[in-house]
Amino acid sequence: MGRMKIYHPLVEMDSSHQVLRKGIFDDEDCSVYLTSEKDFAFLCPSPSVDYKNYKKRVSDLGLDKYKKNKNANQARMEKVYDIFNQTDVDTVLEIGASDGSFLKVLKDQFPNLKITAVETDDITLESRREIVGKDNSFSSLDELIEKNREFDIVCFFHVFEHIKEVAEFLEKIKKILAPNGRVLIEVPSLDDPLLSIYHSEPYERFYFQKQHPFVYTASSLERTLERSGFSTIQTIPYQRYGLENHISWMVKKKPGGNSLYNKLFSPIDKKYRVILEEHGKTDTVFWVGKL
Repeated sequence: MGRMKIYHPLVEMDSSHQVLRKGIFDDEDCSVYLTSEKDFAFLCPSPSVDYKNYKKRVSDLGLDKYKKNKNANQARMEKVYDIFNQTDVDTVLEIGASDGSFLKVLKDQFPNLKITAVETDDITLESRREIVGKDNSFSSLDELIEKNREFDIVCFFHVFEHIKEVAEFLEKIKKILAPNGRVLIEVPSLDDPLLSIYHSEPYERFYFQKQHPFVYTASSLERTLERSGFSTIQTIPYQRYGLENHISWMVKKKPGGNSLYNKLFSPIDKKYRVILEEHGKTDTVFWVGKL
């Protein structure tokens, strides 16, 4: 395959890496490689994305309404509530806060928390400021480092898989993490049932995209953070999408769900997700750790 520069703690370019697929959703010239452990994938050549004026793929595909109906931020809060509900948690930073929707949910649940946002996107700036205030909205981690700001919890949801310079990014996290502080990460997982159980080729073709140069599982996420000097407290398998979505993919072979499937299978959907989480076969995983 030849040597290629992929800056990630888990990637050592040698012949043990396998080509999982050639071509991804938005770049036919980019291939997906799987490491020998088969729990971590990366794109090569490593794609470039402009995040200053970033438009999410769901918007391009007209899936905003479908995503909004899933109440993602409230569901996320239910999963990680106990992490924030600690007596030693006073300050929280969300990196990649977008319009501040999760921080609003967090503020509603814990009104005494001091919350701060980092986000490069200018489009959602005003929405963020309405929630965290002008003085607590930043465009880069460097600004916080310069101000010697520290936080009891640093969280980022569906951000880490976008980061290309992983080691550099994690070194910055160390500089803003308070003593005894915790890091909370949420990423999409290669253990996604549509990939690992149902082996849906249309979904695999849709799944890999240039915004995600790296794709993790619970085990590879642990190794990445631990090789960078962090300690794992716990990983939490989390199934965001349910039976309606999975059946829709297998029948329609495209995103967007189906209202009939939702009506038919909603009585058993929660149990279905619980079973997937119990077996670690989930589309998402949380990692909680510390220095």
